[in-house]
Amino acid sequence: MIPTTPKSQKGSHMAKESANSGFIKLYRSLKDWQHYGEPTIMAVFIELLLSVNYEDGWWQGLECERGATFISIRTMADDLKMSVNTIQRALKVLTKTGEIQRIKIFKNNTKTIINNFSKFQGCVSNFDTPTDTPTDTPTDTKQEYKEREEYIVVDNIAHTHEEIVKDMFKNQITIEQFCMNEGISVEQCRRLADEVLVEWELVGETHRTAKETKRHLLDHIRKKAQAMNVQRASLEERKAKFIAECKALVDQGFNRGEVAEFANYYSQPTADGRLLFETFKGWNTLTRFQLNQKRKSS
Repeated sequence: MIPTTPKSQKGSHMAKESANSGFIKLYRSLKDWQHYGEPTIMAVFIELLLSVNYEDGWWQGLECERGATFISIRTMADDLKMSVNTIQRALKVLTKTGEIQRIKIFKNNTKTIINNFSKFQGCVSNFDTPTDTPTDTPTDTKQEYKEREEYIVVDNIAHTHEEIVKDMFKNQITIEQFCMNEGISVEQCRRLADEVLVEWELVGETHRTAKETKRHLLDHIRKKAQAMNVQRASLEERKAKFIAECKALVDQGFNRGEVAEFANYYSQPTADGRLLFETFKGWNTLTRFQLNQKRKSS
């Protein structure tokens, strides 16, 4: 099991004194691992085992589940007395061979997840009494799970997905931090959450716990926000290119006010994510502007 981490510091590689208690497991079968005998990769992997959360938590408004960490490459390099390039190469190898996965969350924040962490480290919360046979298999039978598909039991109280989402948004500081990291507003976040709930209802998505619901919901919102930001960036780039074409008309001697009116009208976004001028087949800015001028004068 992973060393204990103060609750206020979960999800991040913190001061060394907070990581000097508890223990992790290293099984003898590690000697059969393909990377055993490669000192750099071994050191980096063990550093990750010592750094990840032993239970689900949060770090700066970002969810950091059990088996995950936001430790930076620079911190690992300092801890292991290795170069940044050496750490990067080791992480690439571990990612390629499936021991870990690295997910870029926002700007310089990258989450590193140890795959099958529970199988490495056994029980989730009782870290002082490790089990010899780690397992992620739920104790509920399939029938018991089916009987409570529509509800999630928390503290012996049944909650719907909607109620859990409503409760999640009560934590204003955490939600605002999450939204800031993802480049969206709280209102957009709520709208995306509602979209996810509709999708879950259509496909019959179910969750065993409130914690699992929140984790999956935030993952879905994050993906939608990233797609939305990519689309927004692409839209702005296409608009900028169109405006540049319109400015070229002014350079050719056309009236600036008329060109500005033309540009503002045809650069309006449409419901399907396009700009108005993109809805015309075979669009040519100069030809369309001249055609509009002829129509006005006739």
